[in-house]
Amino acid sequence: MRELRLGDDAFVELAAEILSKGGSFQFRAHGASMAPFIRDGDLLTVTPVDAARLEIGDVALMRTQWDRLKAHRVIGKQVRGGVLLLETRGDARLSPDRPVPGDRVLGRVERAQRGGRVYRLDRGTWRLAARLWMGVFPLRRGLVRLVRAVKGAALGLLQGLQSWGPYRRLAQKVVGARARYRQADGRDARTLPRLFGREMLPGLQEPPGSLAARVVETGGGLALLSTVGNRPAGCVVVYRFTEDEQLYPGWWLFGPVVRARYRRAGIGGELLRVALEHARVEGATWVHMLAHEGDVATRELAKKAGFLPGTLPVLQARLDDPPWPGEPRRVILACALPAHTGWRRVAR
Repeated sequence: MRELRLGDDAFVELAAEILSKGGSFQFRAHGASMAPFIRDGDLLTVTPVDAARLEIGDVALMRTQWDRLKAHRVIGKQVRGGVLLLETRGDARLSPDRPVPGDRVLGRVERAQRGGRVYRLDRGTWRLAARLWMGVFPLRRGLVRLVRAVKGAALGLLQGLQSWGPYRRLAQKVVGARARYRQADGRDARTLPRLFGREMLPGLQEPPGSLAARVVETGGGLALLSTVGNRPAGCVVVYRFTEDEQLYPGWWLFGPVVRARYRRAGIGGELLRVALEHARVEGATWVHMLAHEGDVATRELAKKAGFLPGTLPVLQARLDDPPWPGEPRRVILACALPAHTGWRRVAR
């Protein structure tokens, strides 16, 4: 069966139309919020269902606040003011989603196909495993919080050390000098999503990590990987969206992301520099990026590369909406590129 790639709005409307007429359809999962039962890249089969008939443990396909599609597990149901509300949560997450009105439910995910094998999510062994997973949630949440607390303390100590001037100079000489930069290829299909993590961006159907993997497969931009020795240290993606893209017109930069142990060694700055050079060679005059409002380090790094606060009316309207609980507010940054005067191509 031939796969079609559609823009976010077209995909959501097509999915809603198919399911409303009693049909079913398949699409590729993006992100890791439903791991281990649904993984990034799984082919999901969705069938129509009335929200009132969903049961605890079902995986529902819903429209989100920004009219993206989200497939999360139903963990509770309630009626408030005569309106059916579903309580949902990703299997890999600790916090539940915002309650979802029943009229935003499009269908139920019944099957996941991975590596030639098909798993039934609505019955059988995987359904039982999902119920057991839900049952041990309090214990799992406690263990995860403990691990996160330990990791957070260690990261805090590392960041304190990295802010020390002598450490930064030493890191640039020892770590930065060993860093190598190359265009990502098929070998990096799993590495890129792990580096970017699970973060989603307003109006994008796929997370930046999946977008990076798609750039490797189909082009349209550059996925740049930094390595220290044989270990991935960081990456950045610069990508040109189609002309009819309203939210993200033209060239956009995602990242740079640098693993904690390799920060303050100049890797993020070099990733930015090479990515902007690539966009300039391809004829870009402007490159935009999104940054967390409170991420001072990334914003300072972007400023050194030439990024300044910017605005795009359609996307800004999305960003001005109140963020969901736990979701940071983002700001638009823009960089004007001068005419190309020559560059050194990245090694493949």
